[in-house]
Amino acid sequence: MKKKLIVLLVAFITALFLAACNNDTNNEEAGTDENQESTVTKEDIENIEDDQVVATVNGKEIFGRDFHMMYNTTVMMFGGQELEPGMMMEQTMNALIEQEVLMQEVEEKGYTVSDEEVEEYLNSEVIVNFESEEAFLEQLEGTPYTLDTYKDQLAKSLAIDAYVQGELSAEVSDEDVRAYYDDAVAQIESENEESEEKADIPPFEELEEDIRAYLEENNINQQLNVMVVDLMETAEVERLV
Repeated sequence: MKKKLIVLLVAFITALFLAACNNDTNNEEAGTDENQESTVTKEDIENIEDDQVVATVNGKEIFGRDFHMMYNTTVMMFGGQELEPGMMMEQTMNALIEQEVLMQEVEEKGYTVSDEEVEEYLNSEVIVNFESEEAFLEQLEGTPYTLDTYKDQLAKSLAIDAYVQGELSAEVSDEDVRAYYDDAVAQIESENEESEEKADIPPFEELEEDIRAYLEENNINQQLNVMVVDLMETAEVERLV
């Protein structure tokens, strides 16, 4: 049930972390190495104050409360398993900064979401999955979010979704869908030959729409990834932790 609370947010944050993984090259340019990361402890992370400025992006401040929310959401995404503190610090900061860079681009293009739209989505797409609003709020208590911070993050996700629909193309050709199916079938048949097993592969018609949706999502994620990397090249970023 808790996953229903964050399905849209997880997709949003996962996209940020996919982009953040590209910071290996940026880290080398900035002189970040494993020794520097290993000096970060879990206590260092816990000691970041909520009202502490952890970074600025084009002059806009990012606070410790934002860091902790992103950090705790990431831990939740990994099923409660925390990675090495230095890596978690680096990836969380990267995702936070890239989120801000992306949101500034979205807002500059005029994509915003009203409080009424957030409430409508919350009631029609999220709370409806629970027995009651009280059950929703009870589950929310087990996440890093308060109701207000959940709404704030939901607004960002919805604004980015509007941006994606208005500015990016998810179109995938019929040929690409068929090629993906044929490649998957060929791989399965090859593996089955080695193991002398026979797989019951559904016909193309049964899987076509699922494959198309999967490829469209990948297409959008790749475009967002490239866009964030490009925006980061011109952004004025100051990291303070």
